[in-house]
Amino acid sequence: MLNSRVAGADIKSKSPQAPLFFECLENWRRYAGYKSLTEIRGPVRIFTAFSSWCISCSILDPAQVSKILFFTWLDSLKLGHNTKIKLIKVIRRILRLAFEEGIISKPALYNVPVPKLERRSRKILTEEEMNRIWTLLYGPRKRKLSVKIKRWRVIYNLALLGLRLNEILQLRFSQVGGDSFTTRVKMGKIRTFPIDTYLREALLDWTLVCENEDRLFNVDKSTLSISFQNLLKASGIMRESYCSLHLMRHTVATRLFAATRDMRRVQRYMGHASIETTELYIHEDEIEQKESLEIIRGVGKGGDKDGL
Repeated sequence: MLNSRVAGADIKSKSPQAPLFFECLENWRRYAGYKSLTEIRGPVRIFTAFSSWCISCSILDPAQVSKILFFTWLDSLKLGHNTKIKLIKVIRRILRLAFEEGIISKPALYNVPVPKLERRSRKILTEEEMNRIWTLLYGPRKRKLSVKIKRWRVIYNLALLGLRLNEILQLRFSQVGGDSFTTRVKMGKIRTFPIDTYLREALLDWTLVCENEDRLFNVDKSTLSISFQNLLKASGIMRESYCSLHLMRHTVATRLFAATRDMRRVQRYMGHASIETTELYIHEDEIEQKESLEIIRGVGKGGDKDGL
């Protein structure tokens, strides 16, 4: 039985039907392919909050929750639009699985509609900023490589593969040998990533630093995020808002599409299930601005040439 004390809620002591909720959660965990409770901390909090609310409303069976009542509760949380969508998807997935496993009757939320994601105005790294990072990591230097630079090289090269923060943290040295490595990504899928010369060199240097270590980075999420922030600052990249490592996924998708104009290729590289998701990662406005400037400069040069 899973630990019931999550997000400050002791559900087991409040309802005799509590095992139902945890059985739903345990089935969803197995379905998603996660190994332990700690790997699904976010969904656990979401489902715990949902089941706590059900109990407070004297609803012992989550299948009894109507769509109107559900969205009333959702609006009371005062969450952002995209956060609400994630919450709806998690709860709907758990309830669907519980129904398919025969644990509960068909829930009213089985076909609850999921609103469309809002397009975020997330900034990507410009070509100049990427060149600054490259110069910092691989430019000429008088001294030998510091541990900090070695760490940043590994993080940056893995981010160029489109790996997420969690996926980088779970990597082990035993996985990253040869010309490619295989790892579990979002939703339990297995993907294979190539290892090029730059990544191989970075991993080799980092192996010497982390002798007798099992994981590439034996740290938590916040520590790795701070390390990426320090990389940006050291490269002279200053932003008004916080830049997470996920910024690199948007940057990689946009730059790859700008170079190839092949949406399917970008989708395969990013590992997206649908091309609609890939479109959210591509910031065409920034691509169009650069191309428009090149066209204008070309016209201007042509005019000068004709004038001569």
